[in-house]
Parts: sequence; structure tokens; C-alpha cells
Amino acid sequence: MPRGDDYRTSFDAEAISHMYDVRAVFTSVRILAMILAAVILVLGSVLVNRAQYKALGQALSWAATLTLVLVLALTVFGWLNFDALFILMHQILFEEGTWSFQYNSLLITTYPFDFWIAMAASWAFVLVLICVVALLIGQRLKSAKSIKQT
Repeated sequence: MPRGDDYRTSFDAEAISHMYDVRAVFTSVRILAMILAAVILVLGSVLVNRAQYKALGQALSWAATLTLVLVLALTVFGWLNFDALFILMHQILFEEGTWSFQYNSLLITTYPFDFWIAMAASWAFVLVLICVVALLIGQRLKSAKSIKQT
């Protein structure tokens, strides 16, 4: 990583600090996702063990629907005004004054808005795909018989 004082040809201390902040956010999100996945697996296992397939199907369907609504709302917001969404996300996730850089800085030219738009679209696509699978499984489980096998 080129380091130095010229913000156009190297990453200055502020840019490097912001990249560490971004890494911390992504790490926190990844850990939260793993914790949520573990909780979902445990709760799902309990419901399956108790043969409560309809309850599991209902939970999957609700979780998928709520996630789809959130993804759709963020997608519409981003489509209408990506700059505003980008600024709002930074205001929520980072300390004030730690995420503003000159438009021609190396950080901005390395990771331009088009990069973040593509990343957001990729994340949204993956989330929608997971939600559709969860909805399909949820619908199937809601119609399953609640007979405990011995």
C-alpha cells in the first residue's frame, strides 16, 4: 500500500485510518452474521427436534420477508440517491470527520462510488437469493406434517 503525504499518489494517515475503520466494521458484521447463523441453527434444530416444522417454516418466512423489505427499501433509497445513502451509512458507522476525502484522493479513486454501487448490488443480490431460498423452504415446512419420528 503506497503511503505518504501526497493524497493523490499515496494513502495518507487519514485514509489508512479509515481503511482500518472499514475493516473493523466488516469484521464486526461478519462476527454478527456468524453469531446469528449459530442462533438460527440452534433454534432451528430445537424446532426440528420437536417436530415443529410449521413454526420453523413460519420463522423462516417472516425472517426472509423482513429481510427482503429492508433490502428493497435500501435498494430504492440507493437507486434514488446513492450519495445520500452512502453519506447516511458513513454517518452511522464512522465517527464524524473520519470519512471525508478529496474527490481526487487515492482512496476515492481506488474505491469510487461505482465500486460501492456494484458491491451494494452484489450484496443485495446474494441477500435476495438467500431470502428466496428461505421463503421456499419456509413455505414447504409450513405445509409439512407435525409428526415426530421415533
